[in-house]
Amino acid sequence: MIPWNWWNNWGIPKGENGDLHCALNAGMPYFHPYIEKDMKLGSDPRSADTDLLEDDKLKAEIDRVKPLAELQAKLYNKEMVKHEFLGCYNKQKATYSDGTSILIDLNENTYEIKDNVNTRA
Repeated sequence: MIPWNWWNNWGIPKGENGDLHCALNAGMPYFHPYIEKDMKLGSDPRSADTDLLEDDKLKAEIDRVKPLAELQAKLYNKEMVKHEFLGCYNKQKATYSDGTSILIDLNENTYEIKDNVNTRA
């Protein structure tokens, strides 16, 4: 499993939203319950409860992660049967064996999930 949108966007081209790659690959969303601090590899300056996000920001974080977690729960055991670049790198589509397709647009910073798309030509 790849922790999309993890510290310093590990494994994702700089400037791209890890949530879009997470959605495209039906991957594990990374939950960020702590305030941003100056992180250095090998150290974690956060303290237990004192560095948790404020309630409204924590709710927004839950709202961000929830649809990605639901998508992973739906597709965790489904095969990605097709991956397409739609005219350019910035628009991509993945289709899974159950007919679900995910479209991402890196220019618009959006993703769209379509259920039960016919995968046969």
